[in-house]
Amino acid sequence: MKAEPSPPALIATLSRPAEELSGIDRRIMFGYPALFINGNMFAGLVRDTLVFRLPETNRQNLIAGGKATPFVAMGRTMREWVAIAPMLRGDEAELRERFAKALAHTRRGAAEEPEWAPGSIGWLAVQDKSS
Repeated sequence: MKAEPSPPALIATLSRPAEELSGIDRRIMFGYPALFINGNMFAGLVRDTLVFRLPETNRQNLIAGGKATPFVAMGRTMREWVAIAPMLRGDEAELRERFAKALAHTRRGAAEEPEWAPGSIGWLAVQDKSS
């Protein structure tokens, strides 16, 4: 089954930070465009939904304000991720702030995570958690 494509305008919205900031990689994740910093995804698209990896306080504030919902994929709520409400798609200032917060949070988190070598017991334990 082929994935439903994301709208071109939403792809353009996601692409802007990659064009404006250095060190951001564009990749495809689960068949959709995504942005990565130091190998870690911080924003992406799933069909017509823009998702961000954000700190707890920021996620809770967005959800409480009706600006986002917890991101659920395949029936599982994804820890640290929110789906941005459609009403924010045209709000350039709001989206820039979300991109900046997601980038900073993911960059900070990546610096704090241990780097496990493939084949080590620690690396295997990390892989088992994500399955």
